[in-house]
Amino acid sequence: MINPQVTIRSKEAVSKTMLLTELQAINETNKSYFGSPARDIQFKEDLQPNLTNISLTLNVEHIDYDKIDELIEPDLRTACKDIRLKKDIENIDNLVNTFKVSSDDLNGFSDRKNILQNYMQKKFGNDYPKYEKVLKELKLL
Repeated sequence: MINPQVTIRSKEAVSKTMLLTELQAINETNKSYFGSPARDIQFKEDLQPNLTNISLTLNVEHIDYDKIDELIEPDLRTACKDIRLKKDIENIDNLVNTFKVSSDDLNGFSDRKNILQNYMQKKFGNDYPKYEKVLKELKLL
């Protein structure tokens, strides 16, 4: 195995079978990346990785190590070298669309002011007036 660090995003408890399936998918991806006539890298077929070498990162909605048994099966938790929880960023597409600005919207400096003003109103809601005051003092609005 090239990289013994694996990240899994799952809504159900991660099992040994799920991890081995993920490792197999990683191995197949590695084969496609490194397989070419210019390189002569041999991959072992049906490789059973030693789980004690695996560092497993679980992307979860809420980081709570007290509830780790709900996220990963206990036998796998004890078998892996390291288990980490990482906050999952859901709806990344929505986040990207929030910050996506069309070049048509940027015709002049006043358009940029409108974009900043709209963003600040969305981000800070009722607290917007105090931020607007600061932006006006800085002559950004």
